[in-house]
Amino acid sequence: MKKLIYLALILSLSFYCTSKQGKVEKIIENGVEVVVNHLEPYQVKGKPSNLILEKVSSFDTEKDDIAATGLTDIYRFDVDSEGNIYFLIPPKGQGNLVYKFDRNGNFITSFGRRGQGPFEFEYPYYIRIINNDKILIIEPSKRKFYIFSKDGIPIKETPLNQGIDNVIPMENGKYLILFWHTQDMEAKYFSLSLNLYSSKFKEIKELDRFRKFPNRRIAEKIAEKIINGINYVFVGEHSGGNIYIGNCERGYEILVYDLEGNL
Repeated sequence: MKKLIYLALILSLSFYCTSKQGKVEKIIENGVEVVVNHLEPYQVKGKPSNLILEKVSSFDTEKDDIAATGLTDIYRFDVDSEGNIYFLIPPKGQGNLVYKFDRNGNFITSFGRRGQGPFEFEYPYYIRIINNDKILIIEPSKRKFYIFSKDGIPIKETPLNQGIDNVIPMENGKYLILFWHTQDMEAKYFSLSLNLYSSKFKEIKELDRFRKFPNRRIAEKIAEKIINGINYVFVGEHSGGNIYIGNCERGYEILVYDLEGNL
């Protein structure tokens, strides 16, 4: 009889824990919905709780067929809606800096010459696929960003303000901007902010800020040494009509805004 009672208690506890685990706990603070996180991740029925990666293919720049296309190094990459892969290579010598392959690894084309003319690059920093599979490339040294078609045809060249590090166009015409604050070059720390900008590149509001990026230029001048063993994490992205921001100064909390900047 005792064994049956113990078994019933164990089953009841198991059912209770499973039910609690499958229900996401939420509260409202100052009119904003807050998801309460626990030590164990939520396991919602019918939703995947583990990230599983399976290798499909690879690009090896030491292989002769890949090197023959001109792709001898990889700096950054992105993928369009059809699975085509775009590689941005480091600027070494002359030639094109963007290489396009299909989803099966077949070389299609290259574009974006190194140079000082219109739609040419010297030190491009960032590549991103944006709305309608257009390609955005940022070059902070020239204070410009460029937009190409998916076939490499130049579309638009736009000047950038000093300090802008990243530009993310959104479907409502506004921009999410990563901005460096380096007005005081003798400061111990620099800060970075994620700002919402209008379609005419006017700042609307600041959404979040990372405040302690060590200024290595003055590391030898200060008594308290700067030790930065782990790089900072300050990430803003938009997806599915929302903006998501992660900031390691807040730990694991993620802020979610709509495209108008409302938390």
